[in-house]
Amino acid sequence: MFNKSTFVTLFALFLLGSLTYTIKQKVIELDNDLAQVHRNIAHYQESMHILNAEWAYLTRPSRLQALVEEHTGLQHCPGVSLVSYEEVFQQDDELYQAQESLESSVRLASMRR
Repeated sequence: MFNKSTFVTLFALFLLGSLTYTIKQKVIELDNDLAQVHRNIAHYQESMHILNAEWAYLTRPSRLQALVEEHTGLQHCPGVSLVSYEEVFQQDDELYQAQESLESSVRLASMRR
């Protein structure tokens, strides 16, 4: 009643069906994993948002200044330069001239040998 080709066809259909079912279950599992990853990402993004807000609160300049005054006793320093702009370049010129005189004396000493 059943010949060999019928059994081979039924066996092939059974294999294809079980393969399809296995692939479907694997896809469902991967979809669940992907959904979990998306939930984790949303959770971490929300945590980062909260931490950024807390950091902005904690690093407010007025708050930090009050803490410094409270715990260290330091006073606010006005934004006045201690050295003028010209004095900085004058010191650079003096340093450059001193370095040149040192190099020339080293050259003279090496020539005398």
